[in-house]
Order: sequence, then C-alpha cells, then structure tokens
Amino acid sequence: MYRCKTGALLKAPILAAVALSCGNKITDEAKYLIHYGEIIGVAFQVKDDILDVEGNTAVLGKAVGRDEKEKKSTMVTLYGMDYCKQLLERLTNEAIADCEYFGNRGDFLKELAIFLLERNK
Repeated sequence: MYRCKTGALLKAPILAAVALSCGNKITDEAKYLIHYGEIIGVAFQVKDDILDVEGNTAVLGKAVGRDEKEKKSTMVTLYGMDYCKQLLERLTNEAIADCEYFGNRGDFLKELAIFLLERNK
C-alpha cells in the first residue's frame, strides 16, 4: 500500500520529468531520481502513521488516533513505534545518499527528505 498510494503519487512527477527529458533512455541521474521518489513516498507514509499516534490534533489539523479507532493496519500497528522511527531514519538517510549523486543540485532534495523526517504536521 505504501508504494502504491503515497509512494506512487510522489514518484509520478519524477517519472513524468524523466520521460520528458530522457525519452526511452534511463540515465543514471534518472535512476537516482526514481529511487529517491520511491523512498520519499514510503518515508512520508511511515511518518504519517507515526504522527497519527504521536501527533497533535491542533498542529496536524486533523484528528489523531484515527487509524487505531478504525482498526487500520499501519506500519506502527504491525511493527511498533520504535521500528517505524528507525525505518524512517534509514529511509531518510537512503534518500539523502541518492542526492549525493547530484552534488549541490541535490541540496533541495536533501532538505525535502529532512523536512519529511522532522515534520510535525
């Protein structure tokens, strides 16, 4: 679900840009961008699950605890909070590592990955 939901939504613009700029040839740059998009999508959803448990309703702008109330299976309910926080950290580091390929041009993508890790809404 994580790769097909949020992951796909965040990867779609990257795939469109790659298709427009590279045509049928997938460059190393495109591979790093596509991988980054996949990782960020999963990281975003894991963070969302964490915020549903630990977030603040006033800050989030939506009720917390909905997943538990609706008995949804999430990464947190399946694997626990500690695992999810470690996974989020690992995914963020992996996304940042992908950005290294781009040098200074990847700074915005690094900042985005860190923002997603640290966001509270």
